[in-house]
Amino acid sequence: MSEKLKGIFFILLSLLIFSVNSNISRAYSVNVYTMLATTTFLGVVYLGGYFVVSGQRHLFRPSQSPALLFGVAVAVLVTLITFYSAIRLTTVANTVLLHYTAPIFTVALAVLFLKEPFEWQSIFAVLLSFAGIYLVFGGTLRPSLGLILALASGVSYGVTIVLYKRLVSQGSIYSLSFTVGLLLFVFVSPALFFQLPPLSEFLIMAVLAPGVIVIAPLLYYQGLKAIQAQHASIISYAEILFTSFFGWLFFGEVPGQFALLGGALIIAAGIWAVLRETRPKV
Repeated sequence: MSEKLKGIFFILLSLLIFSVNSNISRAYSVNVYTMLATTTFLGVVYLGGYFVVSGQRHLFRPSQSPALLFGVAVAVLVTLITFYSAIRLTTVANTVLLHYTAPIFTVALAVLFLKEPFEWQSIFAVLLSFAGIYLVFGGTLRPSLGLILALASGVSYGVTIVLYKRLVSQGSIYSLSFTVGLLLFVFVSPALFFQLPPLSEFLIMAVLAPGVIVIAPLLYYQGLKAIQAQHASIISYAEILFTSFFGWLFFGEVPGQFALLGGALIIAAGIWAVLRETRPKV
């Protein structure tokens, strides 16, 4: 398997893990900040424990640019808070639709800051995916604060992808994951002084944290090393399909005909991105 195909596989696997957590987290009774503080704490403990047990304590010291590390941590924090806050103010459908405007911003930023070649086809693939998501979620958008927050999550997610693309080339992805997780915990840890998760929810988070906070990000970083940021952002639309599948599996949410057609458009855009990445260079 080529490095690019491995990169695509790693990104898809990471999205699969994230989508499972997205569905399960809907059942939590705690607020967004407590959930994030708990899961990031667990992730940092797990990854830090691995560094100690494996004798790789040097990974506690990040080799990436401090400014970029701080910037990506802020971008991730803004993405998570605006996304989960939007869900509470508008429908999940509307939130996800606007959140996945991210590739539009990623394409522009990748050209400007990563010096990736501009591709008109990427714009077409983004619009095709966006049309697919619009069909998946019924085609209804009503102006509200929730929609504004959802769009903000899309912008910050686009920035996050571009910053990660810069960072994965600067040092260990394990050190990157630990440092970003630690910064996120520092940002949201005050929430634990006001609310703690019930034991049952804490145990669920403890089981999921290794996958969601450690394994999935590492897979995504490794995949991002191999492919262009703008293509990775288009492939990320697959998370919509995974989330819909687990919504059906866990909650009995059955997609309608328009949703199936939208899923076909999303898959078509993803296949295009895969073919662009794996085509022979001339």
